[in-house]
Amino acid sequence: MRFPSLYRILTLGLSLGLLGNVVGAQSAVGIFDAQADVGRPRPGSALYDSQRQTYLVAGSGQNIWGDHDDFHFVWKRMTGNFILSTRARFLGPGVEPHRKIGWTIRPSLETSSTHVTAALHGDGLMSLQFRRTTGATTEEAKSRDSLPNSDAVIQLERRDGVYIMSVARFGDTLVTQELAGVSLPDTVYVGLFVCAHNDSIVERATFSNVRVTKPAKRDLVAYRDYLGSNLEILDVRSGNATIVQQYHGSFQAPNWTRDGKALIYAQEGRLYRFDIASRSAQAINTGFATRNNNDHVLAFDGRMMAISHHAVEDSGASIIYTVPTTGGTPKRVTAKGPSYLHGWSPDGRWLVFTGIRGDELDVYKIAAAGGNEIRLTSAPGLDDGPEYTPDGSYIYFNSSRTGRMQIWRMRPDGSGQQQITNDGFNNWFPHISPDGKWIAYLSFPPDVAADDHPFYKHVLLRLMPIAGGPSRVIAYVYGGQGTINVPSWSPDGKRLAFVSNSTMQVAVSPGSPGGAAALRSTIAFVSTRHDPAADPMVNPQRALLAAEIYLMNADGTSPRRLTENTYYDGFPSLSPDGRRVVFDSNRLRAEGEPFNVSDLFVMNADGTGQTHLLRGSSATWSADGKQIAFHGSASGKGQPIKPDPGAATSDNDIFVLNVENVVRNGAKPRNITNSPDAIDDDADWSPNAQKIVFTSHAVTDDPINSVTAEIYTIDVVGSGKPQRLTNNTEEERAPAWSPDGKRIVFSCRRGGPDFEICVMNADGTGQVQLTDNDVPDLTPSWSPDGKKIVFHRRVGGRGQLQLFLVNADGTGELQLTFPPGINAFPNWGEVRD
Repeated sequence: MRFPSLYRILTLGLSLGLLGNVVGAQSAVGIFDAQADVGRPRPGSALYDSQRQTYLVAGSGQNIWGDHDDFHFVWKRMTGNFILSTRARFLGPGVEPHRKIGWTIRPSLETSSTHVTAALHGDGLMSLQFRRTTGATTEEAKSRDSLPNSDAVIQLERRDGVYIMSVARFGDTLVTQELAGVSLPDTVYVGLFVCAHNDSIVERATFSNVRVTKPAKRDLVAYRDYLGSNLEILDVRSGNATIVQQYHGSFQAPNWTRDGKALIYAQEGRLYRFDIASRSAQAINTGFATRNNNDHVLAFDGRMMAISHHAVEDSGASIIYTVPTTGGTPKRVTAKGPSYLHGWSPDGRWLVFTGIRGDELDVYKIAAAGGNEIRLTSAPGLDDGPEYTPDGSYIYFNSSRTGRMQIWRMRPDGSGQQQITNDGFNNWFPHISPDGKWIAYLSFPPDVAADDHPFYKHVLLRLMPIAGGPSRVIAYVYGGQGTINVPSWSPDGKRLAFVSNSTMQVAVSPGSPGGAAALRSTIAFVSTRHDPAADPMVNPQRALLAAEIYLMNADGTSPRRLTENTYYDGFPSLSPDGRRVVFDSNRLRAEGEPFNVSDLFVMNADGTGQTHLLRGSSATWSADGKQIAFHGSASGKGQPIKPDPGAATSDNDIFVLNVENVVRNGAKPRNITNSPDAIDDDADWSPNAQKIVFTSHAVTDDPINSVTAEIYTIDVVGSGKPQRLTNNTEEERAPAWSPDGKRIVFSCRRGGPDFEICVMNADGTGQVQLTDNDVPDLTPSWSPDGKKIVFHRRVGGRGQLQLFLVNADGTGELQLTFPPGINAFPNWGEVRD
């Protein structure tokens, strides 16, 4: 229910009065885990306004000083490195000049705990306070900035054991100081606090733009490893920014549709339309253009969109195309690449872009319909980010020709080039407000190279008059590349959209209603894309050990890595409720054992909670998500009979196991095939949980070409004789039930050495071959709706595997993944958003 604004204000005020007598509530407050009174202050309180994403905190307490502290604390538990940032101000004139608000980090909620605190005092003093040992006297380092009666920005960062405080009056650039030599444990409480400096009164403060960021690791490899993404909308007048969408992978560069109802952003090669009202995103059909970078622009009339796609036929160089905003088949514009789009003229006739021609990066323009490109800049250095003013009289751009990246402008024919900014920052991507009066741009710190705009840095969004002059900061952001690469003003000129970044475990949609999360069609698979040099043609062992578990959307977008180690992880299977993944790993391989031995592990669908189960391979879930079926050695001592991942052992049988029982008390699995004369593998559980389909072949058969390998079903209880479904002298493998239980897809050899994809009825009748080629098609898996099948196919030399889709009737074959790296062993299921 949405309350009128006056009602909400009255409710907040009344609630603070009532909650002033509450000692400490242990329920979540916004992004924080709980709130509490530390020491013995009068009871404090905290309220979270979910619409504006602001906090109203009340606290008492004598002080945060000496050998103990008294204050009200809104906290969450954190580990590792982090960045805490907020915009804070006191409410009312207050009583004590040394009342305090800000951030504090402490290992416990005890009053005498060690801590590091960024404290804004009532008289404007800003200090970095700390207690080195429990019960010791507090020390402080005062900031050279004084912020009396201030609307203050307060940041406190932990970076590899060093604590960094950065402060400013909102609108100014930050002043920073560091603290080393204070040792706090890895796991700490972090949060907002209010201390009245007088235990007989209660002071109040507001906190907005609150961000708790997990920054990039030092060993992050740019353009291979990505943090999560926040889509934020900034009210330019008030400076309040709210997060409207979060994703644990990378999306970048939002711009507005002309009706102001949606944002378009780039996400891992695809473009998405994010509806602001419903807080939902839908992929835009751009046909073959599925390798788009973050340079995309809408025409001034909103009907067409220009995009930058890395075309295979141009050796992966960025090429500019146009396409209807609603989707369609792209039309090529630039003949040469790389060409990175940035602007469209108001009359719709011209596109402006950055082109790399030889060793020079310059601004060019070209007719929107295509034709000859026209070079507009030729100065040494990088010229980038060109954008037309709304009246078409100027093109603004950024240039490093002076040694720093600064904002420039020129006439549309390239004449009259004039520098606009001249400061110590590296300024990128000027975006002109719809009324033509203001420029919003992105500032990187001086320690970033002038010609670089990397991911995951402390950056500033700044605003200045169109003709130049003093600028002010309108957002303090952890981001960079992808934050505002494209025009990002709302059509009414009141808001800006941008992207900030943080490591995230799961995708969250702050604006979505409560209740159970929806299930999203998702493919789990194995990939070496993070290590493309792991080529099985060159070093098969390295390729095996580089294999990790990933998830991606059913259309191939949003790949996210779940496992990260130096061992082989493979054969993932999603649980029916979308919460867990069971998978193979050789991380417990004993010295001297083959590299493809496997143990089974289970983890949460975000990659956390990885837990060992037992030795075995190729597990599949029961319909209730409580049990798995898998293949493994009957004696527990058998070794793989061939070098393939997930290979059966010489005494392989099919087992079932209750996952929770083995986790809690080490319960043993139950052997349901128990066939000494046969090797049984490739189990899959039927949707009604009554049968398991599997492959079986004679112990004496050739393990590389098992002509006796046939498909069988058996009752889960293990009673009765297995029912044989196929009967020929060619090998069948990897059977999988359709979601309705009526059909089984499998890999089949049909008159040649290579496997194809086949389907049959659940009783073995009606066998139909779906694919027909001269390369292996393996490990098929049904879509949740039973309409499509995903499988992997060799697309190059030995071991060069990629994922393909095909309709259940064999039509509509489509390659889903592409190099770099191997992408294989898919399992199609659902996960919770």
